[in-house]
Amino acid sequence: MQVSVETSGSLEKRLRITVPAAEVETALSSRLRNLASSTRIPGFRPGKVPMRLIEQRFGGQALMDTYDDIINRTYPKAVSEQGFRPVDRPSINVESGGRGQDFSFLATFEVFPEFEPNLGDEEIERQRADITDADVDRTLQILQEQRRTFESVDRPAEMGDQVIIDFKGFVNDEPFAGGEAQGFGLILGSGRTIEGFESGLIGAAAGESRQVDVTFPEDYGNTELAGKQARFEITVQAVLAPKLPEIDGDFARSLGVEDGSVETLRSEVRENLAHEAERASRSRAKSAVLDLLVRANENVDLPKALLDAEEQRLRQSNRAQPGEDEAAAEQKLKELARQRVRLGLVISEIVRRNELRVDNDTVRQEIERVASQYQDPGQVMSWYLQNPERLAEIESMVLEDLVVDWVLTHAKTKDQTVSFNQLIGRPETA
Repeated sequence: MQVSVETSGSLEKRLRITVPAAEVETALSSRLRNLASSTRIPGFRPGKVPMRLIEQRFGGQALMDTYDDIINRTYPKAVSEQGFRPVDRPSINVESGGRGQDFSFLATFEVFPEFEPNLGDEEIERQRADITDADVDRTLQILQEQRRTFESVDRPAEMGDQVIIDFKGFVNDEPFAGGEAQGFGLILGSGRTIEGFESGLIGAAAGESRQVDVTFPEDYGNTELAGKQARFEITVQAVLAPKLPEIDGDFARSLGVEDGSVETLRSEVRENLAHEAERASRSRAKSAVLDLLVRANENVDLPKALLDAEEQRLRQSNRAQPGEDEAAAEQKLKELARQRVRLGLVISEIVRRNELRVDNDTVRQEIERVASQYQDPGQVMSWYLQNPERLAEIESMVLEDLVVDWVLTHAKTKDQTVSFNQLIGRPETA
């Protein structure tokens, strides 16, 4: 076997592989003998069919099959000998061949780029939060609000109250479908209705009737109403004020604290917030690391095969938004594909150069963590463990985390203490 190498472009390689005629003939003869021993032709006993007849009937196809075998055998060997890492299957072009002739073919393919992953000079900010008593108090307040009840009151409605109403809507003095209800419960300030509807009921008392004028948004789901002005005739049946449960033993027991201790409840809330803070801190650091790897490795050559495949995946999963400029959307898609391919190459190169490996115990722990968020963790565990594609996704996530840990160890980092609300992206007033 003779191999010559050509380079076309930064990543495209061409291997011209030539196999001597004698080697081709040996392989072809072996294939024809196998056919002769297994082929049944009327008038001849099995294994006694003359080779001349076998060659007449099957010679052409046998030669093509022999060429296929030679390609499948010699191409991987040549690639390995040259130290290439192909991105995808090669394009094969047969250049010469025939009975009694050397067989020559050209394999064209792209290789993965050779580069040293760059971590840049930027500092990666690692945000952390200490859980305070105020954080625990805010969380308990949220839990109270989630368990609030409403009690009837004899006063005008205020923001946060629940009103029970009958209403009927009109557009151009004509009722419209879906614009009428009786005994409808609405919490003022919830934002469930069209802007102006809820605020128009502030100050209304039980038994009072009001007219509220609103305008449907231009992007309203019902196109027949979008952008139109409407009038609602509303009668308030009842006004109910919110009532929060006391933070006491009953409240603690309702949240799973068996002994009903409020101190135990606060301790468990603090511990849960600490776990949430750790997850948020880790998530933010991971995002910062991945963004850094994309920015710091902009000069990495990207294989066209990987770009084409990623663009195709994005087109299948992301539909253009109504009214979106097609050219701008296509440019945005291509840029996203470039970023994803670049990041994938950098992560793979870090893994390869540092021989990072995923162990089964870590993968199982990650599956257990994911499964714990569902009602039947055991069923979810089995689903992942018995599904190779889903299991590969978890393994990829774990490997990505190993890369993040490696980068955080080798890149410039700085720690910043922030509030719990800032860390999880919740407004400070929450």
